[in-house]
Amino acid sequence: MNRRLHSERLIRGTRRRQLHELDWSDLPDGAFVLHDGAPALVTGPHLVEWALNGYQGRRPRPAGGQATVITPAVDARRPAGRLPRSRSTSPPAS
Repeated sequence: MNRRLHSERLIRGTRRRQLHELDWSDLPDGAFVLHDGAPALVTGPHLVEWALNGYQGRRPRPAGGQATVITPAVDARRPAGRLPRSRSTSPPAS
């Protein structure tokens, strides 16, 4: 599993990360996306912005279209309800 996840994180033969395009409606809670160029965590109907100092403000999750997913595609399709944990902060409640 780790090899598969790693192969989906990076573009083969480079150190550049591999991004994935998936429908917003297909993303479970816990998927990390780029929204307006900044990383955010999907939590139900919201996106919680992430920065080096932790999770920040919430904004509505887009209702349609494609999301640019940071997490590997196999991870972004996992069942809802299993949120990643941060050692320093937790995302605001949705």
